[in-house]
This record gives sequence, structure tokens and C-alpha cells, in this order.
Amino acid sequence: MSIVLTDESEYDEIITRVFNDEKIPYFLDRKKYFIENKIAKYIISILNLKARDLNPEDVLYFLKFGDNHIDRSEIELFEKFINQRKIRGKMYFDDKYFTISERYIEKLSPEKKEEMIDLYRAANNVRYYFLNLIVDYYESDKITYINSHIKNLFSILTMEEIKSVIDSFALSQSENEELNTENNGIWESFIDTVNQLSEIAGDLQVSSSEFAKIIIDGFEEQKIGVIPPSQDTVLVGSILRTRANKSKVVFLIGMNDSYIPKKINRSSILTDEEKIELKELDLNLPIKEIEYRQEEMISLYSNLLRAKEKLYISSSAMNSSNSVMTNSIYYNQIMRIYPNIVKINSESFFKNAVYSGSYSIQRMISQLRDINNGIKRISQVDNRELELYYYIKDREKDIAWAINQGLSTNELNRLQDDTAMELYKNLRSLSISRLQTFSRCPYKHFIRYDIKPEEAENYDIDYFEIGNMAHEIMSRYISDYKINPDKFNKLRKADFDDLVEGYFDYESVNIDEQRAEDPKNKMIVDIAKKSISTGAYNITRQMNLSNFKPVYEEVKFGAAQKLPGFKIDLGYKIIELEGIIDRIDRLDDDTGSSIIVIDYKTGSQSFNLNLALAGIDIQLPVYMMAANSMGTNTSVGFFYLPIKEELIAEDSDCPERIMDLLIESLTMDGIVIKDRDIIRSIDKDIENKSTVIKFRGRKRDYMEKDNVLTEEGINKFMEYIVDDIKSKVRRLVSGDIKAFPYILNKRSECVNCDYKAICKFSLKKDKIYRKIENRDWKEFKEE
Repeated sequence: MSIVLTDESEYDEIITRVFNDEKIPYFLDRKKYFIENKIAKYIISILNLKARDLNPEDVLYFLKFGDNHIDRSEIELFEKFINQRKIRGKMYFDDKYFTISERYIEKLSPEKKEEMIDLYRAANNVRYYFLNLIVDYYESDKITYINSHIKNLFSILTMEEIKSVIDSFALSQSENEELNTENNGIWESFIDTVNQLSEIAGDLQVSSSEFAKIIIDGFEEQKIGVIPPSQDTVLVGSILRTRANKSKVVFLIGMNDSYIPKKINRSSILTDEEKIELKELDLNLPIKEIEYRQEEMISLYSNLLRAKEKLYISSSAMNSSNSVMTNSIYYNQIMRIYPNIVKINSESFFKNAVYSGSYSIQRMISQLRDINNGIKRISQVDNRELELYYYIKDREKDIAWAINQGLSTNELNRLQDDTAMELYKNLRSLSISRLQTFSRCPYKHFIRYDIKPEEAENYDIDYFEIGNMAHEIMSRYISDYKINPDKFNKLRKADFDDLVEGYFDYESVNIDEQRAEDPKNKMIVDIAKKSISTGAYNITRQMNLSNFKPVYEEVKFGAAQKLPGFKIDLGYKIIELEGIIDRIDRLDDDTGSSIIVIDYKTGSQSFNLNLALAGIDIQLPVYMMAANSMGTNTSVGFFYLPIKEELIAEDSDCPERIMDLLIESLTMDGIVIKDRDIIRSIDKDIENKSTVIKFRGRKRDYMEKDNVLTEEGINKFMEYIVDDIKSKVRRLVSGDIKAFPYILNKRSECVNCDYKAICKFSLKKDKIYRKIENRDWKEFKEE
């Protein structure tokens, strides 16, 4: 049997998938591009080692090709190492990039320390092996004659180690007749290309990158025809290439005007009309379109005559992009020439076709799913498929189970009870960020915290590390401020730059010297220092305006910590929420001690009532609950405090005006108790305009603002948060892993999710987001 295609790109993928699934032997009659072959790619990687200055892509392909004397696991560690540290060019030759920092490694945990030592050991093993092979080739002249480039290339290709890698790879494919033929043709074609280049331009001086481009361009133009490995296959070919041999049955597929006649891209200097005029002057030049049309027609008629018993000609109503198509003019001509041809529509053809067992089951499941979903009635389904279902169900329980699975959504939304019990039996505490991740999407939580995929470390200093730096600096600063506040109250804005510089320390956040010396990282850190400096200046200004004074910083709560964690009693176990409160400020007066909880933010996060009530932003409420356990203190507010510079849109060149706008952007954002004395104590300048607290709502009086709640309102808010936390924790430990991301104001959790490739939620037709409604502050205001 033969299948002849008018358009390979439209049908190749479908044929490959179906024939592989059904285990039907077939041969794609194609001319393969030289550059698609693995040996060719290996040669190109060697060319590019020099041309692209040891680009990681070329280095890794070179190392991973075939079998060499380096362990695969070490190559994987080497890949991780060079990608993390952005190793390029001459850096491979410099020991400092492959030498571990003793001062840095001593700060790591024993497990992390051992892992880091293994990483450096493997990286150096692979590095020495690699450099030993390529050093002479890499350090040969970058600009020289083409013949010299060819000599240098063959000097590395004929090295015993390289030659054995190529030979062993070719030998591993020698039993595959198709690949064996292809590999032999590739090598012969490569030698021929190099010889021609030597003869034509051997004395031309070019750079190594220009030489590589010449060779690669030559490879890209060359194709190799592959002989079918046997006759016991279905031959699949294009209409222009497949002409030989007769077959009992021939399928001519894609007789549509989009595919045949082919559209011809004109690239000739002379038009066909100009060539016809020249022909009249006895100057015969080939007319590209006429020649191509003649070849296309000969190929078409040749394929029509190949069928010995049956010939099927198909024309599709729509293509894979669901665009409507019409019949080809050739199709219409064939219909006129052979008026007795039997026309069969696809529905009739497929109804009477005999399918393989596996494909029949697939069709049956598809039909049953349509019935189950109300798309079809039983009367509309092929009786043969229903009979097949009942036959299998009666005799093959395993297959019946698979069919019933096929009728379901085939999504795992919850772990089995025993699996969940085993997974979470030792769970005694939860971080706030972990619980918030579960609220964002249970499946994301499952992947991050339970599956724990190893993620590539980022060589660039990221926001998390900048946040750690900022928190470390602010903690040191507040500690010093409490000892001598007058000293810092007298500092000018510019003085805080020097202050932050003095507090700054890479080691405090475990950043090694190599990353610290990277120019991009230095720039990131310099910007962060300036931002933190502005934050420190603003905090000092706010503390001057407040009667609340900092008493604790970096306060840990949870099991075996300074403060107990918030406990969730599940009946059979108790789970504690744990975390770190950045700062607690206290006011002592005749009525007792009042405290406010403050959490620093280096990002753009603000307090969002909707996200808090949805369990996605519960940091501040939980911190407040933890702080309430401190003796007789009364919590009267919680706030996010930005410690970063904002971009200010302002036409004025006045520095004072710009600073005022910047200060406004750095106000504390959260909930405060409805008590005028407390609010005045947080901001003594409140009656003018608060530059300490961010108020929400349109009411003029700050006491009537949305985020100013009575004690009863705060308690009501906290009760809601507590109930939601308990519910979420119970769902988490029961094994809820449903892909159920939230969406708020048309922005979903999926946007920046690291696990989109695993989940594929955005590709599901029946996807359902957890929609978060906009809530009103009135729910927690007094009647």
C-alpha cells in the first residue's frame, strides 16, 4: 500500500502519530537535510566551539554526543554548573571560576556542603576532559586561510577520542538500515563539501566564525535521499518524489487547491514573460513555472497509474487550522476524465471501514464520552461500537475499567486517603508562604512542596535574595537605632547610602564571590542598596513621627521558637503555623501596652482585602495573632511597609517635590484600630496629611476610612481568617491537589507560575478558575 501526499507539512505529523500508535510499519520517502543528522550536528558543534567561543549549547552537545569516557551524571552536573555561573569562552581555562570558596561553603548545612563539593568535583572532571580534547583546536588561529581552517578542523575530527565517539555512534545505528545509509551519505557529503571549498577558495583568508558559517550554509542546502529499508511497509511519500513501484492500493491525499498546484516563489531576475521574448530570439532559458508545472503533472499522472487494484483520491473540506478549503483544479479534471469514479463522503467511508482493535476502542470511548456529556444520543452512535463496549465489559474487566476511566475527566483532583496519610503523617508545622501557595492553587502546592522538583539555580541575584539582604540590613539598622536613636535622627538622606553600605554583606545571604563579582549582579545590588537606603531614611522619618517604638525585630514564631505558632487542631494531630515577624513596635501608656506588627516589602505588594479573605495573603493577620501571645500587649494594627524606591511620574525638576511623592509611596498599608489616640500616636502629624499610614476610601475623616476598623470589626475579620485557615489546612492534609488556580480582575495565578508546563491548565478546554469576588470593607464595619 502507498500513501501519496500533496503537502507533507499538513499530513506528516498525523501519519507518524497514527502509524506509530497502531504499530503499522511505514517508510517516509523523504530527502533529509544534512543538518538534521546527529553526526552532522556533532561536526557543527565542533565548528562552533571555536566560532562561537565555547557557547554552552555547543559545549554540551559536544559532550553529550555518543559514548565517551565521562559519566553522564557528571556531565549533567557540569551542565548545571556552567549554566548557573554563565561560564563562557576563556572562563573555562581560568581556575578561579571552578574553585570553591571555603568561606562560603563553611556557612552551608552539611547536606548542602556535600552537594556543593560534588558539584565542583564533577564540573572540574568534565572540564579537564573537555579542555584536553579541544585546547589545540580552540587556540589555533582565529583568522587564517580556509585550507588552514580545514586542516585544523580535521586535526580534531581525526583525534582518536573524537574518532572513536563518531565510530561507536555510527556502529550503534548500523543495524538500522535507514540510519546506516543516512550516516554513510552524510560523511561522504561532508568530505565532498570540504574538498570543493578547498579547491574553490582554499587561499581565501576568513575568521573562524565566517568559516563555520560557510560550512553550515553548505550543509543546510544539502539533502540526502534514503532508500526504504524493506518492502514490507506502507510507503508514504510526496507527490513529486514518489513515482516508482506499483502498489495494490494507493491513497492520494490532499487534492486541494491550497496544496496542488503548488504556489511558486519567484526568485529569478528575469520574469517568465521576458524569457518567452528571449526564446523568440533563439535564446532558450528555462521557464521555472512551466518546468515545475510539467514536473508536477507528470508526477501526478505517474502516481495515478501506480494503483494496481484500488485508487483513493481525497479532498479535505478543512485543514488543520480549521480553514475552509476547496478542491484542486486537478481534482476536478480527474472527475471529468473519469465520470464513473465512485464518490464516497468521509462519514460513509469511516462507517464501513474496519479498524484496528486499539483504534476501535478509542473511537468507542470518544462516542461514549459524547453520550455521557450529552453531546450525542445513543441512537446517533454506531451500533458496532456499542456492541464492542458491552463485549469488552463482559469479558475483559481491566479494559472495561480503562474505558470507564476514559469516560471520566481523567484528572487527579485528590490523593487517595492512605497516600495523603503517608505523605503528611510527619507534618507538624506549616509556613505561611506554604499555606498561601495552597490557597493560590492546590496543584501548585503539591508540586512545589510534595513533589519538590529540582529547579535550576539562578546565577543572577534574584528578588528573593534582594529581599533577604534588605531584611538583614533593616534588622541590623533597627537594632542600632534602638540603642541610640538621636544619632540616626540627625542623619541626612545622603548619609543613609553610607550607612547601608556599611551594613551590607554578601555572606549574610550566602552569595559566593563569583556571583558577587558578576557585573550584572553588581548592578542589581547597587540598585538594591540605593532602594534600601531610601527605605531606611523613610523608616527613620516615620519613627520620628510615631510614639510607637521598635521593640522586636526578626521575631520567629512556631514550634520551639520565641513565640508560639498559631495552632490548628485536626483532631488526630495539631499543626502550627510558623513564620518570622520583621518588626514589632510598642506604645506604653497609662492604659497598657499596644503593639503594631510591621512586615517589610521590597516588591510591589500592598494589602488586598480580597486576597486576604481568600487565604492568599494572610501574612499580616497571622503575624498579629502570633504577636498577641506576647504577654498583656494589645495588637492595634498590622502593616506592610515598602522599603524600595518607586518610579515617580512627575514633570517637576524640584528634588523636594520628587522626595515628597516618593515618601507618599512608602506609607504603611494594612488595617488599624478605630482609635483616634492610637492613630495619632502612630502618626503625630496625622491632622495635616498622613505620610505614615495609607488610608483607603473616599471619606475625608481618617477615622472613617475603609481600613480603619473597630475592635469588633478587627475581631470579625480575624475570625473569618482563622476559619478559612483551618478549612485550608484540613483540605491540604486530606490530599487536595486539584489544579484550581485563582483569578482576580482577569489576572490569574497561572501568569507567573513555574509549573505551567507540568499542569497544562491553560490548555484545558473545561478549565475552571477559582474566581475571587471583590469584597467590601462594609462587611467588617459597624452597622
